[in-house]
Amino acid sequence: MESFRTKIRWSFRYSIRILVELLKDLWKYYFTPYPLLLILGSIRRIIRRLKIIWLAKPRGRPPIHENVVDLIIEMKRSNQIWGAQRISDELQLMGINVSKKTVLKILRINGFVPPRTRFTPPSWRSVLDSLHRYWAMDFTTVFDSNGIQLFIFAIIEVPSRKLILINSTEHPTRN
Repeated sequence: MESFRTKIRWSFRYSIRILVELLKDLWKYYFTPYPLLLILGSIRRIIRRLKIIWLAKPRGRPPIHENVVDLIIEMKRSNQIWGAQRISDELQLMGINVSKKTVLKILRINGFVPPRTRFTPPSWRSVLDSLHRYWAMDFTTVFDSNGIQLFIFAIIEVPSRKLILINSTEHPTRN
């Protein structure tokens, strides 16, 4: 924490600079069509800057108590398949508010790294490389000259318009 003398010295220099800006604004008062807005704006700036100097910002959230950290680690050890979200939900049921990110951070600090995902999405390079194998399917019906309904299934390769497969049948559900 800064000493009071340092705070006074710093705020004195700062207030001199603010007063210089206020004098500039007052000088502009005679040359602007909106003098009242200009003075109100400078007063707002002075108040905001003095609040920054004199009203210290709080440190943030209080740290998690050691008993809660021990409880999180114990829950993870006894239930290996539980993740951070499940542990956070269970703590919520007990009346302890701890977010998923905080639980994950505590688990990582204590050596519980999350397992690798089972499915990794394909990279953009593999997606772009597979575009030359882009196929389209269609399943439609037509009537032949005898009035019998035929079911047609077709697959084509889109870039080259090459016919990959075409089948027709009168009974699509028959084995």
